[in-house]
Amino acid sequence: MKMLNVLMEIMKNHQMVSVYGDSTDWFFTGYIQAVDETGLLLSKQNYGGYSNGFVFFTDIMQFETDSPDTERHEKLFRLRKILPDKFEIVSNDNLLEAVLKICFEKRLFCDFFKNEDDETDRIGFISELHENDIIITNIDAYGVYTGKIYLQKSDIYRLFIEGEQEQARKLLYYDNLDIKANPDEIS
Repeated sequence: MKMLNVLMEIMKNHQMVSVYGDSTDWFFTGYIQAVDETGLLLSKQNYGGYSNGFVFFTDIMQFETDSPDTERHEKLFRLRKILPDKFEIVSNDNLLEAVLKICFEKRLFCDFFKNEDDETDRIGFISELHENDIIITNIDAYGVYTGKIYLQKSDIYRLFIEGEQEQARKLLYYDNLDIKANPDEIS
């Protein structure tokens, strides 16, 4: 059975999964929101069992279900009566395109990675979305605008969306702008 078919079945059954990338040094646990041949979107949990935004992968080396980690996370969600965050994909575009479009339209704060070992600080929101590239309004750890970053869509390896780090920068950014309204309502 192809990996894509198995992942689709896991998503359909709302089964907790741990996903690994190029190495087994890191993994993310959560529920699959969407999957296609371009990647996988996971609503991720932190180790404490709380929702922690989303992660989009373009390269998956392995995944597991029914492991001690996935069972632990499922149990914590159940005990805390937490439902996983939802990321509604309503487009027929490939998954990467659909995710980028939603992030752009909703001005979601994201962290963009070009490869497994990428340590460049690219956290902010997509200010322009083009056919082959995106322009990111980069925000530092203190919520300060530090310039624009131009990134080819084909270079995106992993994308964190509205996790703890990204939400912290979003909160600080809007506070620095002295915007008292809900940032999600600002266009």
